[in-house]
Amino acid sequence: MRTLILKLVSSGFIYASMLWGSIVLGQEVQISFNRQNNFTYLTRLDTRWDVKKEKYSSNGFLHHDNLFNAARSQSTFVQLFVTGQIWQHYELTPEWKASSWFVVDQFWNTRYQRYSIYAGASYAPSKVIEITPLLGYSWDYRSSNLDQGISPALKARTQYIFDPTFQMDTRLFARWKYIEPRRQRNIDFS
Repeated sequence: MRTLILKLVSSGFIYASMLWGSIVLGQEVQISFNRQNNFTYLTRLDTRWDVKKEKYSSNGFLHHDNLFNAARSQSTFVQLFVTGQIWQHYELTPEWKASSWFVVDQFWNTRYQRYSIYAGASYAPSKVIEITPLLGYSWDYRSSNLDQGISPALKARTQYIFDPTFQMDTRLFARWKYIEPRRQRNIDFS
């Protein structure tokens, strides 16, 4: 497998002045191309951004996969997958923030798509820990069938810097989807 990766990363933050005031913007773009064999190719595009303006902050990412197979023994196919999410926070006090999260997944060639939107509050009693309980609603289309329902979630993070060369960053994300007639649980601990 051969891989070509083009990565454009802002080493810090870009300071931009817009009509509605000044913002701090951080961004990252990564493009990769993989030749898996003589007839299968994968193209991937990732972009991430961070925006901060006074008490408002937002961050998100967009990920796109394009798989192309041109084997002579089978019909040519293209698979397109796009996923993205946007987090928004508004500082109410030094410890509390109003938070929202929007996430979308789409397989364009199979018409499979999922959308979820959440709202909640982030509590950070110190710089070391932050807990964000969320309540949301999910729409899930599989095989042209709509499953939808309530979706609670919990995000927790601990971060501690021992010295400039050593730090701890632990994250937990748990989400439950009660999308009738199915139930789904996702837990990520890193």
